[in-house]
Amino acid sequence: MKSFKDYLTESKKTYAFKIKVAGKLGESFAEDLRSAVSKFSIANLSKGKSSPIQETQKRISYCF
Repeated sequence: MKSFKDYLTESKKTYAFKIKVAGKLGESFAEDLRSAVSKFSIANLSKGKSSPIQETQKRISYCF
């Protein structure tokens, strides 16, 4: 069983999370997300990146 000190130490840890969204986003999405997660005491929130969505992945074959 954990002691109270262990629980107290656990509560001060910070955790890194990534939020991934598929699809097109509106122009105000970043501000909407920032306001939605503000109640969770976020340490930092970086600017989002975009990458193309692939319908199917390409298969690469190697012959030796």
